[in-house]
Amino acid sequence: MIQNSVYVKLCLNTTVVNSVIEKVKQNRPSKGLVMLTAVTERQFANTVYVTGEIDSEYITTTDRLVIL
Repeated sequence: MIQNSVYVKLCLNTTVVNSVIEKVKQNRPSKGLVMLTAVTERQFANTVYVTGEIDSEYITTTDRLVIL
């Protein structure tokens, strides 16, 4: 297992992704490990949730606008 904490940042394009990567590199911790993974919106939409009990609070749609 590699996860202790997970943080998410929405980046609208690869230019912003590269900018965020550079900022993280400039502010890297003196100890520890930071791993960055870029995921497209479509890839994220295909996320598979594995849970013990179905939670109706999750919305599984690829629609760009969801009104709750």
